[in-house]
Amino acid sequence: SRDTPAVAPATQPSIAASSPGPEPTTRPSGAAPRPGPDPAPRPSEAELRSVLQRFGGNVAAVGRHFGKQRMQVHRWMKRYGIDPDRYRRPAG
Repeated sequence: SRDTPAVAPATQPSIAASSPGPEPTTRPSGAAPRPGPDPAPRPSEAELRSVLQRFGGNVAAVGRHFGKQRMQVHRWMKRYGIDPDRYRRPAG
């Protein structure tokens, strides 16, 4: 007779429906950004041109001056339509 199983079924722990689960990785639409350190304001066009002139168009040096990466300086130059070659000193 097969009234009792030979092996008891495995039991799995149940997950409570009220468990919060992991934090979402993205903000819901329309949610305000989390407060953080204030980003440094971008320099004015005149200030950026002045610093480019001071460093001879050296974008890395300009970035160090402002505490930013070179790519940020390139984004500022693109925004203002600035060509760093105009500030570079001729070789030789």
